Amino acid sequence: MDLADKAVALLPEWTDEQSAKLAMRDAIPAFTATLPVNMATIPASHADRFREPISFSPKYLYTLRNVYVSYLGVVFRNGRIFQPSLVRPDNPAHVYSSLEGRQKSAFLARQWGAQVRHPLADTQLPLVLAYESWSAQNYYHWFCDALPRLLLLRQHYSTCTLLLPHALPAFARESLAYLGFCNLHFIGKQDVVKVNELIFPEPVASGGLHDPELIQQVRDALLQHATPLATPHKPKRLYVSRARAHKRKPCNEAQVVALLHQYDFAVVYLEDHSFAEQVELLRDSEILVGMHGAGLTNLLFLPTGSHVIEFMNAESMNLCYYHLASAIGVQYSCLLCSPIVQTGLDPNHSDILVDLVQLKETITGVLQKHN
Repeated sequence: MDLADKAVALLPEWTDEQSAKLAMRDAIPAFTATLPVNMATIPASHADRFREPISFSPKYLYTLRNVYVSYLGVVFRNGRIFQPSLVRPDNPAHVYSSLEGRQKSAFLARQWGAQVRHPLADTQLPLVLAYESWSAQNYYHWFCDALPRLLLLRQHYSTCTLLLPHALPAFARESLAYLGFCNLHFIGKQDVVKVNELIFPEPVASGGLHDPELIQQVRDALLQHATPLATPHKPKRLYVSRARAHKRKPCNEAQVVALLHQYDFAVVYLEDHSFAEQVELLRDSEILVGMHGAGLTNLLFLPTGSHVIEFMNAESMNLCYYHLASAIGVQYSCLLCSPIVQTGLDPNHSDILVDLVQLKETITGVLQKHN
């Protein structure tokens, strides 16, 4: 332990007088998500992952006094970090991603040397923090992690001021307006905000899982407030392409697209569309096909009973979109694909090879169910 860490260890711990918590959601007993429609084609070596039970512990609303909030949404005081404000604090492998990959002591030293600012003195509204470093910038984590926290918060605080990073993406700002959160206070990248009393709604689910009731509320609220756009001849079958991404793409996408065109699928590049346009594209669609990635978050706006087909790396399984589809009543199929070996790359970011025979069989089965 270096000198700074030793100094931090001597500073006071959090005390009951400085923080309090209120139960805001009861525990949810264990249940199993709706299994993939094509479960019979998933290899036995991978099938059990889809059968793992899900449960949710009680969730709390914290009141924290005399704290500092960084641009990344990390809450600290006296050198002590408030662990629930980190990305996945239950998983040590992810803790330091909240600190930009630096040692905790170095992070704290930088915060002490940063420009300390105070929120608007003339507001009487409670100050709320409901984001962390992932949800502040990532499309999936914003809609599936941050917004459910805010809806749960709204049951206790109908009006409040949200603390947010200055570089908040347009989709996040627009969705906040849909949900009625209009009082926003932004934190500069080199700043920290000192808060006398901070309201902190605990994350409602661990990574990749979704509280079905809350995520359904997010979906309904966004669809209700998104103004329908005049979009003639909207395709009912969509393929979300990642051709412009730098990672995690089908290496045989040309063949994939050629096959999908035979079944009247339209290719879409969601980065070309505003958030409102993305909602409009999906809200009447029947089938969505795509590679594991942020674009599949838009299955949130599919009609109940529609279908999503996900291309997933068989050696780096992430079931977040499976759980999302199950939570909102969208049918789900999974094509486990072989990764392409790419030296020095995180397996989760590898390109994959889509089995065209399996894709054709899956689409045929889906269309039979819809006809």
